[in-house]
Amino acid sequence: MKTINQLTGRVVDFSDYPWHLKDILPSAFEKQLSTSGYSEFLFFREKYEPGLPRRINPDFVLDRYQGEDKVLLVQPSFGHWDPELDIEPLASILGLIDYNIRVLISTEILIQDYYQVALQKGVLLITVSVNDFEKLKTYSEKKIQIDLPNEIIQLDNDMISFDVDPGAKNFLSQGMDLIDYTLKYKNALALYEANYQSFDE
Repeated sequence: MKTINQLTGRVVDFSDYPWHLKDILPSAFEKQLSTSGYSEFLFFREKYEPGLPRRINPDFVLDRYQGEDKVLLVQPSFGHWDPELDIEPLASILGLIDYNIRVLISTEILIQDYYQVALQKGVLLITVSVNDFEKLKTYSEKKIQIDLPNEIIQLDNDMISFDVDPGAKNFLSQGMDLIDYTLKYKNALALYEANYQSFDE
């Protein structure tokens, strides 16, 4: 997993649409045998022109900046899903990573389940004020710098401060996922398990 400390990313504004989970990556494409390749189906209605045969939309913004780290501006509803639908957030988050989308910025914290899985896979989630969000929208398709240790978004001649959970900051800056972070404490966990006594014994 890539570290996030000092990151230069291109701003891509996807905040004009709610982008619920079924829109980010349609459920028909979420089951694959690999953890990569989901970007082929990500933002499907934007990526492809209507009709068959399937043709890529030449104006699809994410394809214009292949290989670059990206910062996606989204609504707080990004990643929401209907509980009656059998859709998991992991596939869409793997698709974001395939597109080098390293940071999501919104005006409110995203839905908790989406937030947690994204964080575990190394995607930084930032909340800013409505005024700062509008300021970031003026930087659409431009590059900005994100300083995670100092919690600053650096614009041309301005900066935006943000707050991030200390635990999240710790393992994102070290390039760890949740399993890596847990394994740091494997000796303490082993000691606990060796001395644990069940009430059933």
